[in-house]
Amino acid sequence: MPRLRALPPRLGKAPSRWPSQPKRTDPELGTAAHKGWARAVKERAGYRCEDPDHDARQPRGGPGVAVYLRSAKAPMFGTSLSRSQVAGIEGILDAFAVTGDGRDKTLAYGLATARREVGAGMVPVREGFKKTDAEARAYVLRHYPTKYGKPAGPWGHVYYGRGIVQLTWLDNYEREGIAADPDKALEPKFAAELMFKGLLDGRWNGLGKGLAHYLPTDGPDDLKNARRTVNITDHWEEIAGFYRQFMGAITAART
Repeated sequence: MPRLRALPPRLGKAPSRWPSQPKRTDPELGTAAHKGWARAVKERAGYRCEDPDHDARQPRGGPGVAVYLRSAKAPMFGTSLSRSQVAGIEGILDAFAVTGDGRDKTLAYGLATARREVGAGMVPVREGFKKTDAEARAYVLRHYPTKYGKPAGPWGHVYYGRGIVQLTWLDNYEREGIAADPDKALEPKFAAELMFKGLLDGRWNGLGKGLAHYLPTDGPDDLKNARRTVNITDHWEEIAGFYRQFMGAITAART
């Protein structure tokens, strides 16, 4: 199994916040400016894995967020992580480097959202944690027969919850361009990047307000209403608890 390890910290004082993201539109994700910013964010996270398959793509840095999360000091995971948990956490850090906004609060809330939505596994799942499409269809038909429990659209798919944020309903799948292939939402990279996009631009919030409105950089956190960026205010207190733990992990990873 891959084992995350701390590396010797670099000389000099660590920056107080994540590097500022260059202004961009989605087609500009591949530009040199954005790639440079993404590398800086990943280096700021300072994580590296001993698995040779990971080493080539991991930046050098200090102890880092991912290393701290597998320590005894991180109560949300305990002292050991499975291979899939390592991949899930690192995938979320990678996604933050691509579609995040560079703020500690956003990263912490994204991790907290994932911890609540998909459990300690930190990887995309089908609704009800079902292993197959058939099992998930049976589950939602039994629990939500008048909502999204039946096939919809021209492809015969059932648009139950998939991914990290549990994308539901045909119109949401259409907006993301995956109505014809809804299992795309189960791909770790796609799911994690979509989570940060949705948290930030308010696409799932009826008021169109993103996370920065509820968790401002300079100002008090409104953790109850921050949940509205995904799904009204259900389970907001549990997510708030995880958020505080992840914020503590991010802070501790700098020391």
